[in-house]
Amino acid sequence: QGHVQELVNLKEIDLQNNTLTALPGNLFETSKEINEISLSNNRMRTLNATLFWGLKNLIRLRLNHNKLTFID
Repeated sequence: QGHVQELVNLKEIDLQNNTLTALPGNLFETSKEINEISLSNNRMRTLNATLFWGLKNLIRLRLNHNKLTFID
């Protein structure tokens, strides 16, 4: 988690195909320049809505092929 927070100029992040089940709600809090997040093909069932707070440049969010049932 700490390493992503150090990437303040990060534009795109691809976390596809990693069997992720959860992400911390503050994962991208210092990476405000992100415009694309790919989380496809993981095992996430819920997402914390705070994960995307402040990402004003986000134009593409890929969540397909997960098991999402709830955004908290």
